[in-house]
Amino acid sequence: LWLSGYLPHLDSCVECGTADLVGYLPSAGGAVCRNCGPGTVPLSPEGLRGIRTLLTTPLADAHSGGLTDRGGREALAVVTASYEFSGGFRLRTLSA
Repeated sequence: LWLSGYLPHLDSCVECGTADLVGYLPSAGGAVCRNCGPGTVPLSPEGLRGIRTLLTTPLADAHSGGLTDRGGREALAVVTASYEFSGGFRLRTLSA
């Protein structure tokens, strides 16, 4: 997605601007707070850090950059949901 110009908004709620982020809303392109978050992909602080790590660190260095298993799982869920929303398709590698 990054190569296509889709960078997620992760600094505040993409809908209202608050800082207490609990999910990711693919249709809005970013993280959302509890009030704006029904129907979103759940996202913990570890997941937010995971996405930021993957956006700023070469993939081979992601674990040493602080990517935890939980952060990686949540980041993958965000990437999957974003591809499904933006591209209209499911990643084939996730269907196997």
